[in-house]
Amino acid sequence: EEAIALDPKYAFAYNVLGNTHLNDLWLGLSKSPRNSLMQAIKMAKKAIALDDSHAAAHAVLGYYLIMARKHDEGIAEGEKAVSLGPNAAGVLQTYATILTYAGRREEAIPLFREALRLNPMPPNVYYRHFGMALRDSGQYEEAIALQKKAIEQDPNDFFAYVVLTSSCSLAGRDTEARAAAEEVIRINPRVSVARIQKVSPHKDRAVAKRYCDAQGRIQA
Repeated sequence: EEAIALDPKYAFAYNVLGNTHLNDLWLGLSKSPRNSLMQAIKMAKKAIALDDSHAAAHAVLGYYLIMARKHDEGIAEGEKAVSLGPNAAGVLQTYATILTYAGRREEAIPLFREALRLNPMPPNVYYRHFGMALRDSGQYEEAIALQKKAIEQDPNDFFAYVVLTSSCSLAGRDTEARAAAEEVIRINPRVSVARIQKVSPHKDRAVAKRYCDAQGRIQA
């Protein structure tokens, strides 16, 4: 907000502010989850209005639309983002996440690998989302390894522990799953499996139910 106050035409600042609203939604900090999501979408659209060639803004808007379960619109924005920034690692990672939530994991996984090739020292979101795609595809061991990389970089990465818990549970590695679940609660005691399932924008609700059931079996 301070950056926007200093320069109201700074498109990137609107993207960052939108992501803050979305994190409030995921972490259960928002008093109005729907309002937080609508604010995130509004910020992304503002960034695009300032600079329609901003690939990252289109990618972020696509992700927010997916969170609103507007899957076709989200994919369209993701495609636009990739057309504008075909070699931008962050854009590819976000588009791969969009495809994962839309149920197109077989297309998403190669994009995640390409994003990691372009940015071999990425922020944790790459590992978390790639791990989610692998978990949902039944590739549990690689999903687990990626979450451990994320946790090495940030021992308080709540989202990595969530993906790690469900991945270990689905892989039958219950001892590790319980340890990860304890970290989930330590970092965010307010979280519940029911809330995670409610917020999850998977188009195929059976996928969301499967990993949340795996999470709940351990975290109960």
